[in-house]
Amino acid sequence: MCYVLRVDALRVPFEQRVLDVGSKVQGRSLLAFNYLNAMAGEVQRWFDRLPEHWQERAQLLRDLVLDAAPGMAEKWMFKSAPFYLHHGWMCYFSFKDDQLIIGFCQGAHMMDAEALFALTPHKQIRHYLPPRPPARLNEGAFRRTLVEAVHINKMLAEERTAKRKRKR
Repeated sequence: MCYVLRVDALRVPFEQRVLDVGSKVQGRSLLAFNYLNAMAGEVQRWFDRLPEHWQERAQLLRDLVLDAAPGMAEKWMFKSAPFYLHHGWMCYFSFKDDQLIIGFCQGAHMMDAEALFALTPHKQIRHYLPPRPPARLNEGAFRRTLVEAVHINKMLAEERTAKRKRKR
């Protein structure tokens, strides 16, 4: 069974956050609730382990992703990275060689009107490499990219649903 974490107040310290675990935990054991708290803790620990000069920027980008759409879910996946889900996998955060990376899972479907994506060998995923602090972050361009990602994920989810209905 897969549980999705939903944090309802992101600018509140981690210990004070309220998890909306919805109906999946209702009627479940305390073990399931503890599991959800542990996974939320893993996501927070990932951000806490980033180098100090990336901490503030990474948290800002995290908040922007979580605020991009109502019901955006944050989930610890593959024992290595925070993923953000809205009608499926939308994006994830990664860190390599002193570079924060935000991978857009359906990036191949995106226009990249802001020209934020880096050239990579991936066919489906597109990477955004935020500028290293203290360089200025183009927050507006990133917000617009998030709006496009949310729209693409919703559109693809609707297509999958319509395809399933046609098969019946």
